[in-house]
Amino acid sequence: MKALLLVEDDLKALEIEACIKPVGFEVIRYRNPIKALDNLDEVAPDAIIASALDFPRHWKIIADVVRAARDRHSCSIVLLRGPHFGSDEADKASYLGVNGIVSDRLAEPHCRDSLVRLLGRYAKLSDSRKSGRIQVAEWDRCILLFVHPVSNRVLCGRVSSISVTGLSFDPEDFGELRDLDRGRQVPGCSLRIGDSILTVDCEIVRMGAPIGLAFVELDPAAHALLEDWLAHGSERELAATAEGMLIIPEP
Repeated sequence: MKALLLVEDDLKALEIEACIKPVGFEVIRYRNPIKALDNLDEVAPDAIIASALDFPRHWKIIADVVRAARDRHSCSIVLLRGPHFGSDEADKASYLGVNGIVSDRLAEPHCRDSLVRLLGRYAKLSDSRKSGRIQVAEWDRCILLFVHPVSNRVLCGRVSSISVTGLSFDPEDFGELRDLDRGRQVPGCSLRIGDSILTVDCEIVRMGAPIGLAFVELDPAAHALLEDWLAHGSERELAATAEGMLIIPEP
């Protein structure tokens, strides 16, 4: 698969390349949007990743040209948004058939996850991470609540990463869990993902910081809900930005 990368910043380009090469993309990078337009037919990319910060006008022209010939599944268009990308620009991106918008802060794990997950909706990736684990962002509202299997105390922790097979979390009081060992069953945990609460049985697979839990079994409805939630991280990020929940530092 080929990804056409339209990014001016060298470091940003290296970050993107390091993110998408392991999942099967050959990267062809342009700094000049006119040259990228001229070579679209020759390159015939499976995905286009463009910096809306570097090229606030040209990405619209490229999206319009691409969508005149190719649909969202034959060529994905992903925008990397900067600190001033607002809801008006998001509306234009939707109208022009852009597949998705992710933050350009790719040094952060959840931003890299968002990019790979978005590309994976429209292409078969060669990613070795079969469980699709993602890093949880501050706007994801992902919390674990459970009863200590020995003391019966109700404990709470922030989930730091999650997949359909398990999660890692940081308890509010790690000392409360020091008497638990790997392999201990923790039944009836309450897992909040956004506005939904799932009841899951877990097993401790790693003691440390963070603590690792595997789901013993997920019923089909919970599995489907969690899969859907995992797939829509970029939409949650964009909504958080539009609502002023996400504060992006000025460059």
